[in-house]
Amino acid sequence: MKIWTIQSIDIWEKLKEEKIVTCDEKLASYLKDEDYSFLEQYNWIRNKMINKIGDSSYKSNIYPIWGWYIYKGQHKKPDLRHSAHGPSGEQIACIELEIPDKKVLLSDFDLWHYVLNNWYIGDSGNEDELDAEWEWLDSLPKEERQGLIEKSWDKIFNIKECLNNEIYSSGEYIQGTFWELRLDEVKKVQIFKAR
Repeated sequence: MKIWTIQSIDIWEKLKEEKIVTCDEKLASYLKDEDYSFLEQYNWIRNKMINKIGDSSYKSNIYPIWGWYIYKGQHKKPDLRHSAHGPSGEQIACIELEIPDKKVLLSDFDLWHYVLNNWYIGDSGNEDELDAEWEWLDSLPKEERQGLIEKSWDKIFNIKECLNNEIYSSGEYIQGTFWELRLDEVKKVQIFKAR
């Protein structure tokens, strides 16, 4: 499977030197930032990866590396002119990889934000249905409600059936998570300046 990952120059240099790089939990700001910690959500996707593609064979207790599989509805390299790839002015590496399918967990990027925000991914197709769904959810005991919210997140993995209505949109951006960058899986690298 062809995947594109956007990494810092430091990670690219480390990969060239060490041949295999994993996500360093200590450097992952979204896991430790007190104001914006996504540790629970990353642990959730990490557990899904263990269940669906297996644990990392290289190291245990590591976090995923992220890449693009579908970008703007097409299986293509991300548009590097876009402004969300890194801090403005910083040199970045877009690394094209060929990874065995069984080592990648695909999920919908837009729906992943429901996981990040602890939101329910329902079946509503319009505002009235959404209001009724939230009213129903709010009527449930806290633990039952949270269990249903987390169960709904599995919809991010259903990339073949897109949700496109007034409430949900999916399928335009598909991300892949995997355990490690391997130099022997690199096909191309493009160094660029983030906008």
